[in-house]
Amino acid sequence: MPVNNAPNGMVAESNCAVCALAGLMDEDYGTIMQELNTIVGGNVSAPFSGEFVSQIFVRYQEKRNGTRFDSARYIQGQVEGIVSYLRSRGCQNIVVSGSQDNPLMIPAAEQFMNGYPNGAYFLVLVGKYNSDFRQIIGAHWIAAVRDNGQLTYFDYQTDVPPGAAQFKRAHNFPTGFTGVHTSNQPLRPFFKPAKASDRMIVVAFRD
Repeated sequence: MPVNNAPNGMVAESNCAVCALAGLMDEDYGTIMQELNTIVGGNVSAPFSGEFVSQIFVRYQEKRNGTRFDSARYIQGQVEGIVSYLRSRGCQNIVVSGSQDNPLMIPAAEQFMNGYPNGAYFLVLVGKYNSDFRQIIGAHWIAAVRDNGQLTYFDYQTDVPPGAAQFKRAHNFPTGFTGVHTSNQPLRPFFKPAKASDRMIVVAFRD
């Protein structure tokens, strides 16, 4: 089964955080989303909303804290929610490098990741940084693994069902491409490479 088994195109283009985590855990988007939706108390139609899905880890952390995040702290809420969820799954050695207010330049983020031994897992937020508003714009979650002394990035959001032809056309999938987009460079959404000026937040862990 593909990782990004979203119920519709709006969700399939909004669920990068859940897909990145699901891919590293050898699960699929639908399984993890069902669990998260049950915890946050979403209704049966909630997982069909791209907006709801994109905010699921923020809602998860709010449920745990009993408080609401300010909308300006959305990125930080995502990071905290992901960390809380990893802990609930028994993941070990969770470390966050970078933050919404102080995201890392790509060389610094990769230096941090390369400080880990082979087999380390990373959830990586990539995007353009707006210093005026202290926000990462167009944020995109991908996964990374350090193996054989090198980093490989995985975009599990591209792993859609073979029949999703319209979705693939809309997002300029290369002809004949199927599966997970892998690269030795950080990635923006749907096959676009990150720019040198992009910033990153990294969540390291072991399952």
